[in-house]
Amino acid sequence: MEWWRLGWRDGNVRHYPNLSVELADRGRKLGSQEFGDLLVIDPDGTLLLGAQIEGRQELWLRRPDGRYNRLDEIIHYYGVKGAEVYYWSGNDALVVNWQTGTRRVIARYNPLSRVTTRLISDDMTVRAIEQSVQARTSVRVTSNQAAIVVHTVSGKDFTLPLALSALTR
Repeated sequence: MEWWRLGWRDGNVRHYPNLSVELADRGRKLGSQEFGDLLVIDPDGTLLLGAQIEGRQELWLRRPDGRYNRLDEIIHYYGVKGAEVYYWSGNDALVVNWQTGTRRVIARYNPLSRVTTRLISDDMTVRAIEQSVQARTSVRVTSNQAAIVVHTVSGKDFTLPLALSALTR
């Protein structure tokens, strides 16, 4: 499988490295049931990747220079807001800043008592992610495959020409 990156602002098509092979070199399989395959989380091209190893799910960062960093093992993924990722790992609900590594424990589950305790009652990142679940930017290719239409969270649509011939070089 080949991966391509489409610049939605300029319509430029860029080749992506083979992420499946790169993760296989680290003993992982690309994609997780909870997260999916990948999400571009920074305009510089930093990727958040879902991976699997021995039935466990993980989140990984891939920097534009090709460096990989394992973020964490995950049970549930909620979303990204700015530089912060919100997810469950083990018995903790966490917000982790992927740029600095700073971690906040939002909630903790006690398996003995089967009780979840909310440790931070009103975290700005958690609130923003939970509120933004309904409002998403979407992108679709027109039926004639000549353009892409970006529908923004604010409700505006804009269309960019798409040169699919660049994918068949």
